[in-house]
Amino acid sequence: MISGYHKQGQVEESLGLVHRLLVSSEKLDRFTFSMILKASTFGCNVALLADLGRMVHTQILKSDVKKDEVFCTALIDSYVKNGRIAYCV
Repeated sequence: MISGYHKQGQVEESLGLVHRLLVSSEKLDRFTFSMILKASTFGCNVALLADLGRMVHTQILKSDVKKDEVFCTALIDSYVKNGRIAYCV
């Protein structure tokens, strides 16, 4: 659903689902994390987007999700597109 909202340009709906997932007790997988990171690079001026990648990164570190090249690239892309290049190191 996050991806669907993202593709339709419905940023607020996408972020609403992201928020519900992050505060829920649901265990997120790497595909869900990747979609959340993609939503954080949508390019609009929503204040939450600047820190969304960082919040997701924290959740990733706490989880046991497998980190592969595609997944790590999505994380770096999120930081770069939101002007947070220093966090990529």
